[in-house]
Amino acid sequence: MAEAMLAPATSVYPLPDRVSPEDGSLAEPVAVAVHGVSEAGIRLGTRAVILGAGTVGLVNLLVARRAGATEVYITARHPFQAEMARALGATAVFPDGQTARRELKGLPVDAVIETVGGSAPTIDEGIALVRNRGTVVMLGAFGSEVSLPATPLLLKEVRLVGAVCYGRPGPRTEFGLATDLLDELIEPLQPLVTHTFPLDRAPEAFHTADDKS
Repeated sequence: MAEAMLAPATSVYPLPDRVSPEDGSLAEPVAVAVHGVSEAGIRLGTRAVILGAGTVGLVNLLVARRAGATEVYITARHPFQAEMARALGATAVFPDGQTARRELKGLPVDAVIETVGGSAPTIDEGIALVRNRGTVVMLGAFGSEVSLPATPLLLKEVRLVGAVCYGRPGPRTEFGLATDLLDELIEPLQPLVTHTFPLDRAPEAFHTADDKS
């Protein structure tokens, strides 16, 4: 951790004038969401499920809405996550993927964005939730090998996409798009910045960020 560092010019993006450095910390998860929503093919009229309501999941919810999704469902383990998801425009909030599958039975969605990772059964849940020839995007980081339900993956012709952070090349990088979106969406995003710490309390900051309660 440091107050300043050297970086190549191609990795430096100016924050919009009305975005504070504290709120600017959300540029990275917004860029991740830009990548995830793009890979999921979310556009006007899309119905989607976001698995996980941590920072990445909640920002994906907001960016999916911005991309034109008409229905965005989300799973949230903790009450404060569910409350935030509703405030950000979730169509409905479910405690887990199994509940989402039960409640949406007969109404499979076009796309699922998985943001949980770890050892969660969310890939299986995503494949179960998505329609035939729908897309499941893996944004969550899995720490070990995961088994896949090969039969529904095959029979439904599901498109399973791995997505790592951001960085798709083009005239506008995904991080550049994210800084533009940050300017537009800063008001609904601000509640996601719940704490600030001085540099000498960095260990405490990491501990707080890791506390999901």
